[in-house]
Formats: sequence, C-alpha cells, structure tokens
Amino acid sequence: MFNIPGYNIFRRDHPKRRGGGIVIYIRDDIKAFVCNELSTSDTRIELLWIRFIFQNRPIVFGALYHPPKPVYQPCELTDEPDCVFTNILANSDNSLVLLAGDFNRLMGYLPN
Repeated sequence: MFNIPGYNIFRRDHPKRRGGGIVIYIRDDIKAFVCNELSTSDTRIELLWIRFIFQNRPIVFGALYHPPKPVYQPCELTDEPDCVFTNILANSDNSLVLLAGDFNRLMGYLPN
C-alpha cells in the first residue's frame, strides 16, 4: 500500500498501535540501511535514522515526529538527536547529518 516504484521504504512503526510511525523513502539506486546503532530503544520516541552514500558523501538522515500531545517530556526527545550528533561527530567519516520531520512546537526546547 505504501510502496512507490523506484524507491525503497524504511519504516519505524508504532509498536502495539494501529497507524502512524515514521517512513523514509530513498531511491532504489542508492544503497541505504537503517542505523540501528543510532536509534533509540525508547518506543515512545518516533525517530528513524538511515545511512547512505550520495555523490561520494556519507549521509546520515533522520526523520522525527513530535506529536502535539507527546507521552514524554520534550527534553527526552531533544536529548536523542544530541546524542546521535555527538556519536557521528566522533566518527571520522565526515558524514553530512540531516534531520527532518514534524517538530510541533518543539523549537523552544532545541539546544542552540
């Protein structure tokens, strides 16, 4: 139902819930994989990281959804990307890091 010809789909579904979750589509000519080592084990947080190479540049791409009525404190969510950025910066592969998503009134909680 969610397949798009010419693209691979990466999903992080809601556990024990119907509907929702995070989806990232990447062209099928780009080899990409989920970064389980970067993903949180906290099932309340909707954040998915994938890694791929594009034009000889390693890229780590994150998709995040912060619902209007979260079941966590905003600081719990903002700590997740911060930890990932720290881990990636410690790696010497010069990855470009991109984070996109629906931040729903989260901007006041993000670090500068």
